[in-house]
Amino acid sequence: MAYADETGFYINKQRVWLQTVSTPEPSYFEPHQNRGVKATDAIDILLKYKGIFVHDAWATYFKYNQVNHALRNVHHLRDLNGVIENNDQQWALLMKSAPVSAEQLVVEAYLAGYDELTPEVTRRIEQMYAAIIEIGISKNPWEILPPHLKRRGRYKKSKARNLVERFEHDQDAILRSVHDVKVPFDNNLAERNIQMMKVQQNISGCFRSCAGARQFCQLRSYASALRKQGLNVWQALGVLFEGNLLMSVTIPVWLQQLILLE
Repeated sequence: MAYADETGFYINKQRVWLQTVSTPEPSYFEPHQNRGVKATDAIDILLKYKGIFVHDAWATYFKYNQVNHALRNVHHLRDLNGVIENNDQQWALLMKSAPVSAEQLVVEAYLAGYDELTPEVTRRIEQMYAAIIEIGISKNPWEILPPHLKRRGRYKKSKARNLVERFEHDQDAILRSVHDVKVPFDNNLAERNIQMMKVQQNISGCFRSCAGARQFCQLRSYASALRKQGLNVWQALGVLFEGNLLMSVTIPVWLQQLILLE
């Protein structure tokens, strides 16, 4: 299972982007001038990956069709809170409760040693989800204008309509944990990875050169992977000067090369 996130930072006052892709074993950080698919293709990790891919529904990630997408539902709860507070729509309150209730069942199944929920429970969750979406669509119909006010192009949708359509379109990714209980409810692993970049920016403001930013990312990739393997970071950094690489065999060789040999 892989987790991804991205954030902006600055090199000589110019905004660039930090891309991170992680698993429970390695972490990889890469700075790039672009934010979109040009950057993720250049990094060349997502092009190789074919498992479950946890992310925040950024459009670029959906361009990789060989993975099984899993969306972090924490962000959906925040969006639903906005609809509840600003539009007072019952469907949003129901949808807010649905993934939380499903997650409780997923956690119980995982702790009991099961890989998935029973077919009956899965079917009921999917039926409840579909019923809530139907209510949301009925409460947010397309805007119908009189003939003299009609305009070219697409009609603007309300935020509530956009949100319920997103729940409908991304149902498989949102309910991924229902079919695989190992899929987390959030994307904390990737979010923790970018925290150190935020700390660095708060202290230093920006990097002075692209080379410095890349070196920072390589060191962070190495140190993060070591910590996940329970290895001593200081010892590992020390033996680097002796030409030795202290890295768990569970980390693919091609990723070790990306981290250290660029």
